[in-house]
Amino acid sequence: MASSGSSMAEAAEKLTIEAAPDFIISLTKCRPIRGVEELVWNALDADAKVVEIILNRNDLDGIESILVKDDGHGIDRDDRSLAFGQLGGSPKSTRTTTPAGRELHGRDGKGRLRALGLGGRASWKTRFRDTEGNLFEWSARASADSPRVVAASEVVELDAAGCTGTDVLVENLEDGVDALAAEGAARELLSRLAVYLRKYPSIRVTYDGTVLDPAEAVEVTRSYAVEVEVAPGKSETGEVTVVEWKQDVPRKLYLCGSGGMARHEMAPGIHAKGYSFTAYLSSPLFASMSEGDMKVAKLRGDVTKLVEAAKDALREHFRIRERERAESLISEWKAEGVYPYPDTPAATPIEEVEREVFDICAISISDRLTGFEKSDTSSKKLTMRLVRQALETSPSSLQTIMREVLNLTKEQQDDLADLLQRTRLSAIISAARLVTDRLTFLGALEDLVFHATSKKLLRERSQLQKILVNELWVFGQEYDLGHDDKNLKHLLNAHSKILGREAIEEEVLDINGEESLPDLMLYRQFPLREPDEFEHLVVELKRPSVKVGKKEIDQIEEYAFSVASDPRFDKTKTDWKFVVVSGDLTSFAKEKVVQKDREWGHIHRGDRVNVYVSTWARVIQTAKWKYDLYRQRLQVEVDDEHTRRYLAEKHGKYVPSKILDAISPAEEVVPPAPPAEDPTAAGDESPAPASDAPGD
Repeated sequence: MASSGSSMAEAAEKLTIEAAPDFIISLTKCRPIRGVEELVWNALDADAKVVEIILNRNDLDGIESILVKDDGHGIDRDDRSLAFGQLGGSPKSTRTTTPAGRELHGRDGKGRLRALGLGGRASWKTRFRDTEGNLFEWSARASADSPRVVAASEVVELDAAGCTGTDVLVENLEDGVDALAAEGAARELLSRLAVYLRKYPSIRVTYDGTVLDPAEAVEVTRSYAVEVEVAPGKSETGEVTVVEWKQDVPRKLYLCGSGGMARHEMAPGIHAKGYSFTAYLSSPLFASMSEGDMKVAKLRGDVTKLVEAAKDALREHFRIRERERAESLISEWKAEGVYPYPDTPAATPIEEVEREVFDICAISISDRLTGFEKSDTSSKKLTMRLVRQALETSPSSLQTIMREVLNLTKEQQDDLADLLQRTRLSAIISAARLVTDRLTFLGALEDLVFHATSKKLLRERSQLQKILVNELWVFGQEYDLGHDDKNLKHLLNAHSKILGREAIEEEVLDINGEESLPDLMLYRQFPLREPDEFEHLVVELKRPSVKVGKKEIDQIEEYAFSVASDPRFDKTKTDWKFVVVSGDLTSFAKEKVVQKDREWGHIHRGDRVNVYVSTWARVIQTAKWKYDLYRQRLQVEVDDEHTRRYLAEKHGKYVPSKILDAISPAEEVVPPAPPAEDPTAAGDESPAPASDAPGD
């Protein structure tokens, strides 16, 4: 390591820079990495083949001093006044190339002053040969306290067997210099030197032990010619070189001379997500511009046009790269067996478009999901399959679907993959949809039958009954519809068909001799005590605003007794349950539903014919209780907006807008509490009004 300025021989000459101290200090101000870069360019302009930047550290691992060493031709004794004694009079100001034929970087003599931007004290030790091959050495030192004065030592002769070169030592470092030890510092310096180092591959630059090798750090390099008309009959030409890096490097667009040396930097001003790149716009236009001109380059029309042409070239470059990346990734996925489409051309134009959209989505996932390409084959295959399924079934919901899928843990992905080995994804979705819809309908039904306005407007036959035809599971999911709003003759036909008998032609009258018309008939067919024994359920619906009283109870009992008195029904193998349901009960009915020898609501018990009275509160609460476990596991939340939308979409033709409008989020719907004698209210197991009644 070169010695510090304190060990330098007594100064033989003081070189004075003819400029104000404040102006000189202003020239030194720059980011630390830029200061180091200027010292490297000084070495390269001296035809150095080896440049080494050493960060000397103290016991606390902080940077104590910076040493830049090179094997260039050094600074001749005749050039030292020009090198240190004036601005704008650099030995390079009259040349365009170095003695070895390389393009020159600096010409204004300001580069060495950047050393004082790194620290308060800088010293140079330089070795050169004269025209006869003799080797000489001299030193110089400068201080930020007296920036105009550079102390130069006497020139001494060395053994001719030695080597030329310059060592620059910077001490008393400024705050912020520790940024030079950051992980990205070497990559940033490489990005600024890359084009030059590629042009002169024999040069070796080492930064804090790391060799700056573009071949190792670069992923892709491509160049594009650009030309713009800057005035009638006058054009400017240039070449855009795009360097894509394997690691993160700050994005920059450098304006360079013809040799690729960065003279000015700016933001690229384009979108290229997923790429770490640097762009270099080289042009004779920039080579001819002074440093002052470069600082205001963006104000010049010719420069602006050339830069815009370069940006267009960059955009086209990354469009091409995206196509190449897509083709490469898809080829890898096919080879790995995770691509969800067969390796054959699309059968239809629609499928071709679908595949193109899939490719875009899959590549986006690969970019955004950290570690996706390193994940195991089964995880990638699952993700790909879900993307395709989403595109085929619900493309408008793809973003939501993929966000949830990508947030799955590894264990959850494995669980889903295991499920998909045993069933189809569409079946899983249908099951979850079924539960969600049923929970939503329970909220909607609650609104319909308990809302102050809707329960007055809702009609039991033309509206409520029509809605429930498709939602019969509320009475017990084992039931299905026999006939909707048919006379008792058709009810008997359904009964006989279930039992395998011929249809009954005669009408069945109630006990008063009139044709009966039950609202709904639901049935389930399963063994009771013997394999050929069955059960029927008949539900009589009332408008929610109507209280079940003596009249309604008499009516449901008449239905029951007409069946009981009809000799054509096989009462030895069929159980019948008749239920009347409404929003509330009269005082008469409340007394009627409490029987000492049976459960609440069981008002008549026969051998195989039973009659029940129930309320919507009991029906809804029972159904909610049955689905509560699924609600918790699926984390389903149902709000007013969901229930109104469900009613409008599923049952819109039966629910007029005035009822939907009446169901307002601001008005809370409070269902009446079940009677105290009701087992549901007491916290016991909640039997359904019919399906869980005695006799099951």
